[in-house]
Amino acid sequence: MSMKLHLNFVNVPLPARIVSIVDEAPDIKTFVIRYDRSAQVLPGQFVMLFPGRLWEIPISVAWTGDEEIALTIARVGKVTSALFQMNVGDKIGVRGPYGRPWPMDLLRDGRVLFVIGGLGLAPVLMAFEQLNKATLVYGARSSRFLLYRDRYDRWKREGKEVLLTVDRASEEWDGHVGVVTTLLDEEIVSSHDYAVVAGPPIMMKFASEMLEKLGMESDRIFLTLENHMKCGVGLCGHCRVGDKYVCVDGPVFSLKEIRRLEEWAAGEVI
Repeated sequence: MSMKLHLNFVNVPLPARIVSIVDEAPDIKTFVIRYDRSAQVLPGQFVMLFPGRLWEIPISVAWTGDEEIALTIARVGKVTSALFQMNVGDKIGVRGPYGRPWPMDLLRDGRVLFVIGGLGLAPVLMAFEQLNKATLVYGARSSRFLLYRDRYDRWKREGKEVLLTVDRASEEWDGHVGVVTTLLDEEIVSSHDYAVVAGPPIMMKFASEMLEKLGMESDRIFLTLENHMKCGVGLCGHCRVGDKYVCVDGPVFSLKEIRRLEEWAAGEVI
């Protein structure tokens, strides 16, 4: 994608309004925001959210409506803390959507295994709900941090498999206990054509390595790299790795592409 095309996107915040706020988990909320966006939001894309002052952050879009987008956000710093002080009806600024989405045309051709940790369910939610042949392997710190729990039964009725685990069991939890990779084995991996991985960086590292070990090829494993993005349009260079900008050339990459980026960062590719 050329730099000229980058600049054709809307690069000033558009006025938006918070229309609802849903408590998802401790220090995690979904903000439903209404604004007149100029482009369709595709699964895996993100927006730049501007709550005021000089702060702005990239947030993946969890789902969309006719004039609305939903952003599931964890309170982790100054900007997100400011967001958590906002109320329904408050105004906010939004830029986007930006970024390369999940390869939906490719994923629709096969059975897809989603290996997801914690808040990583947000950037894959639209993709998972749009696919007919999909399995969700999802883990969180505890049952209190499992997101979108009101959707699980519907997904199962639609014929999707939902496998859940928690790192630490509580009294109300009678399901599997262990990190999300403990739910992976050769049988489940071999029965899927593609894998989608999202979650904390360390979780994505071990999950993608295990998927490869169990037989999934690196060009069939897709991840989202959302950390370090700043401007959203490839101008500031903050998220540049080798010859790629995560905000423009990603945030979705195949594991094969990521390996090449790692080689660039290590100076092994000239």
